[in-house]
Amino acid sequence: MPIFFNEMKRGKLALIIWSAGMAAMMAITVLIFPLIEPMMSSLGEAYMDFGFDMSSIEMDFMSYIASEFAELMTLCGAIYAGIIASSALSGEERGRTAEFLLSHPVSRTRVAAEKMFYVFNCLFIFSLSSLVLTYASVLVIGEEIEFVKMLLLFASCFAIQLEVAGICFLFSATVRANGIGFAIGFSLLMYVLQLVSTMGEKLKFLNYFTPYSMCSTAEIIENGRLDWKYCIVWPVIAIASVIFAVLYYKKKDIYC
Repeated sequence: MPIFFNEMKRGKLALIIWSAGMAAMMAITVLIFPLIEPMMSSLGEAYMDFGFDMSSIEMDFMSYIASEFAELMTLCGAIYAGIIASSALSGEERGRTAEFLLSHPVSRTRVAAEKMFYVFNCLFIFSLSSLVLTYASVLVIGEEIEFVKMLLLFASCFAIQLEVAGICFLFSATVRANGIGFAIGFSLLMYVLQLVSTMGEKLKFLNYFTPYSMCSTAEIIENGRLDWKYCIVWPVIAIASVIFAVLYYKKKDIYC
């Protein structure tokens, strides 16, 4: 898998910076909990003012982690996923290296597959490093936490990252332009839609139009499970996007 290893070598610095930065922010969030605990009675109301649906749960350590997680990990993770996926294929064309790469005895399908595997690997490392450091920080402060629920939070975030990456990978295959702007804009738009969907019963239908609805903190904390009715549409869209991206890239004229 020479293409995959080459991509990992080129993207290792960005991966280290994003992973270390995200893991550090999550660790700090956990470590400052003893200082914030006296204010927990009013924290739930504060998050509801910002659009987070925390009305049905009591604000304890687990719900505090979930609320901070919803703000930090999901959004930052989706933006990182979008950035690396949106330049996976188009970066070769903009950098004038696509012709050299495709002149080797390797199919375009393999190129696209190894690029997507690179994206998957980066997101897995990004999420795993945050999970490990977050859990280590929980052990440091001595708080009790339900590991299964915390694992569900990180798993749902990882799924969101893959879904955003799938959409942005399609953009990378079809458009030569720099996709960073699209990646950030798409991630923020979907995040805003999720916030709006929590502001009233009549707006809940918007959950079907954003992948962020998978990370329902209230559902995970209360019932220890994902809200499965929102876990069908976007995985299908992401998989279809990747398949279409590969099929399109196989026939794409890299000179146009």
